[in-house]
Formats: sequence, C-alpha cells, structure tokens
Amino acid sequence: MAFEAKLSKYAVIASTLQGRIEDGTYARGDWLPSEAQIAAEFNASRQTAVRALNILKQDGWIDSQQGKGYVVRGRPAGSRLGAPDYIEELLNAEETSARLLGVEAVLASPRVADALGVKENSAVFERRRLVSGARGPVALSTAYLPVQIAVAASADGSDPVSGNLRDRIESTRGTRFDFVTERITARPPTADEAELLKMDPSDSVLWLLLTVHAPDGSSLVTYDVVLPGDRHELVDSFALGS
Repeated sequence: MAFEAKLSKYAVIASTLQGRIEDGTYARGDWLPSEAQIAAEFNASRQTAVRALNILKQDGWIDSQQGKGYVVRGRPAGSRLGAPDYIEELLNAEETSARLLGVEAVLASPRVADALGVKENSAVFERRRLVSGARGPVALSTAYLPVQIAVAASADGSDPVSGNLRDRIESTRGTRFDFVTERITARPPTADEAELLKMDPSDSVLWLLLTVHAPDGSSLVTYDVVLPGDRHELVDSFALGS
C-alpha cells in the first residue's frame, strides 16, 4: 500500500530556495534564476514560481528589481535560527519520557489526511502519549504516521520505541526533518482530554497540529498536540518585512 504525501508546489519551491540561501548556494547579492527558469526546474507554472518568490520576498530573504529579477538579501535580521523550544522538545523527546497510551492503525480524519497528504479514511498509525511534569499532566501528544513509514521505523508496535521517532524515521527513510508547518487552534477539551489532563472541562486547550516535512516537501509525520491553556505559553519570534 503506497501513500504519497506532497506539500503544495509553491511551498516546496520557497523552502528549497530558502535552503540554498541558508547553505550559501545563493550568496548575498547573487541573482536568483529567472521566474521561467525556476518554473522549469520544478516543473511548475510561472504563476506558482512567482508565488514562491513573493513568499521569500515578504519574509526578507530576497528583493526584486523591476526588469532585472530577484536578488538575495541573505538571512533576514532577527529571523529564527531554529524551531521554537517547544517544537524541538516534542521532536527530540525520548518516547519513554511519557506514558504511551496506545498504538493502533486508524482511519485518517480529514484534518490528519490533509496534513499528511493522504486520502481521507486511509490507514495511518497513531501513537498516543500523555506527557507529565512535576505538577501533573501537561500535554496529550499523538503522532500520526503513514503506514510504510511507521512499519519501516518499527513504530507500528504497542511498545515504546527506544530513542525517539525523529531518529528512527530519519535513519530508515534516509532523509531528515527539514521544516515544520504548524496550525494552532483554541477550543474546549473533549471529555476524554479533560479527564487525562486533569483539567476543568470549561477551560480551553491549545490544539496544535505540527507536520514535519522532508527536504522534498513530503510529509513524514504529523503531531496532534493538546495543551491545557493555563499551563503553557508559546513564545516565537520572527522578522518583519521592510
């Protein structure tokens, strides 16, 4: 059973070009290939290439000059060098550091299917964990993996994996966790969530959906994370366009 998980083409183009700026392939002051050349390289329309370039321009990575093209500005001042701490902690946590509530094959909900780029009601593996701190439960974290990724990483069994999912997926897929897309919603907890997190059902939770992508834009794993709103503060920083 094969699953193809692909990010939007413009996001793949933007991520790839940004990566080339970060690794020095395109240095400050260099001119990027033309819109037509970028479209041809990625087998995309010119409109898609322009959309990707506009994202990089808005984020401060490049600038445009009419009649000449796009010039590299380098890393935007004040841009984040890495993921926020709470994401790094989630991705690098040893699985045995939390209570494993269960592992099972489930049908992908519309939210999970959209994140992983699979068909709704496709089979995926779900690994559900309860994370606790000194003062009790602090998060419910559920990882959803396409079947072939879970099987290859030996993450389809009912026992906690040694190490963390990141290392297992990267080694078995021969790729790396390159970038994350994040969605955050506030909502009331379900009855099950309120009981596990020992919180008042009338309080709110932060509902995060974090999807990890390989350099080619394919989705490797998505994390559905529920955080009691009164026990967490999510802090981020980012550059503003000039």
